[in-house]
Amino acid sequence: MNAIFLIVIVLCVFVMGYRFYAKFLVLGVFRPRKDVTTPAHQQADPHDYSACNRWLLLGYHAAASVGLVSITGVGIGVAWGWVPAFLWIVVGTLVAGGIYAMASLWSSLRDGGNSMAGVIFEAAGAWAALPVFLLGVALLVLMCTLTAVLLGQLLQAHPDATWFFLSLAASAWPLRRMLSSHSGLARLMWVAVTTGLLITGMFLGQIFPLSIGGELALDINGDEVLKIPNETPWVAVALAVAFRSIDAPISAIGRPRGVVVGILLALVMLLTVSGLVLSAPTIVAPEFNVETTLPDLFPLLFLAISAGSISGVTALIATGPTMRQINQHKDASLITFGSAMINGALAVVVLAVLCAGFSETGEWSSMYGSLPHRTEVFAWLDLAVTKMGRFVAALGVPLHLAVTMVAAIVASMALTMLESTLRALSFGVEEFAEDFSVQRLRGRKNRARIATGIVFVATCFALQVDLGLNHWLFLGLTNQLFAGAVMLMLSLILFKHSRGMTFVFVPGLFVLLCATWGLFWLLLDWWNSGHWALLVMASAGGLLAVATAIAAIKAFVRERRRLGTASASTGAP
Repeated sequence: MNAIFLIVIVLCVFVMGYRFYAKFLVLGVFRPRKDVTTPAHQQADPHDYSACNRWLLLGYHAAASVGLVSITGVGIGVAWGWVPAFLWIVVGTLVAGGIYAMASLWSSLRDGGNSMAGVIFEAAGAWAALPVFLLGVALLVLMCTLTAVLLGQLLQAHPDATWFFLSLAASAWPLRRMLSSHSGLARLMWVAVTTGLLITGMFLGQIFPLSIGGELALDINGDEVLKIPNETPWVAVALAVAFRSIDAPISAIGRPRGVVVGILLALVMLLTVSGLVLSAPTIVAPEFNVETTLPDLFPLLFLAISAGSISGVTALIATGPTMRQINQHKDASLITFGSAMINGALAVVVLAVLCAGFSETGEWSSMYGSLPHRTEVFAWLDLAVTKMGRFVAALGVPLHLAVTMVAAIVASMALTMLESTLRALSFGVEEFAEDFSVQRLRGRKNRARIATGIVFVATCFALQVDLGLNHWLFLGLTNQLFAGAVMLMLSLILFKHSRGMTFVFVPGLFVLLCATWGLFWLLLDWWNSGHWALLVMASAGGLLAVATAIAAIKAFVRERRRLGTASASTGAP
């Protein structure tokens, strides 16, 4: 089978899905309000609340919601065969990912711009909101930590891409001037300046690769107690750039950079697909891989590729940075559902590349047959980057330059995701300070410092271990537990407003059941293998998700009783 058929299928499904299913959800379920202004106008300020054009915001939200996390998840999930991975990405994106993001943003806008925890507090009380808040904070810290570490490893492995990365970090000022200019000529000038910076960075990387070498370790009595890996300086640089972004107004750095990265994302997808069309490769990966050395397909596939179809962190970004920039309620469907389609399309492109980027089935099996024994998650990210570069090179670009370009763009996507998740985490710190009246945590600079400090400490711990399959599955488990619990709560909110809750409840229940199944599987495996830290953290996350589900059921029962009492008092049938 030709790999391009996968691209054609997903393109048709997503176009039809957005054209009809998303429109049906907007008109029949969410029904955006035209008479109410968004928080970006109601609470406009120089820092966080700033209305934005919907197409620019789509680019920002898409860049903030996808990236190396999606690419890495697909790289691991393909090990079980391309058919289950493809079906989960396409179906999950269409019936779960898009509506999950749309319902999250809709509920926040309807509730005056509240966070996800605030929305749930209004709907079901404090005992429902607190577990969601804690699980959401844990998910954001995990996502920031893993993104920062993988970004550092990517830059260390591809020193040619570092100058492009630094050029993107330095282009914040011309990008801001570009978006704030009212003259078309001035905008073109700043676009030219930004483009020149990025091109200069790309060619500087080819001439003067920037690499930081030398791993340090501290030994006491022959026992290693501290190690500083090669990628540590780049991780520090990424966190410093992200801190500068969230400390500044979102219109100054975060949004302009996100828009450019969104354009770069579209560019790398277009070039990769063009290379697939030109080379017309055949899929050599098996439809189903049932090797006995692999972990169970169900439910681990749904945890490994959680970011390819439905990602729990999407709701936190949608109700955090994105909600503060949306111009009109009607823009929500394009921004959320459209971003989910872009996320799913990227995942399918990566899937096609990894299934057809080998000369024969034996070569593919030699790489993926060792999945359980591989300790480095980065190996699968780097494999995807290399294979994407190979198909870009089919267009006549030198292979080394093509791989460098893909690595640079993926690193840029990782930076944007790190910035957006770190900004969402800072909003969580601010919410905690307001709810519990903690004066020392209040203030824009304090929340940025605390959020960055938390991620910095977590990253220091993560650098001491080799991030392997177990760590990746723990991230996917937390992702899915949060997404499933939140979708149950969103179903309750839709029910209270007499909307069609089935479209959120059914996929949410499926996601939560898969996550619960995966939780028990992983707890048993980690108990037997002695991964006590992961065991304790996963157990805590599972308890928080169960508490949220119980609170949602209780609130639903109360609402049914209230409606029954109201019907009886009015004599309604």
